Amino acid sequence: MFRVPFPRVSILRVILVFAGIVCLSSVVAGVWIHPYCFFIPAFVGFMQVFFAITGYCPLVFFLRFLGVPCDLSDQNIVSGRI
Repeated sequence: MFRVPFPRVSILRVILVFAGIVCLSSVVAGVWIHPYCFFIPAFVGFMQVFFAITGYCPLVFFLRFLGVPCDLSDQNIVSGRI
């Protein structure tokens, strides 16, 4: 099994875990609670495409406020652009 070595938890990994948890929990809520909950994973998918095109991620501001370490060499991470 291939595993990418990460010496520390990076902010990119936290973003991916957060997006996965939101998508999975929203799909479960859409099945069990209300079908309108399916709009939440659609929004998360839109934001991932937006991030891939522009490099801007609004979640970075919140994670930096919480103190998630930024171990990337790119200085644009502080401004929300990865």
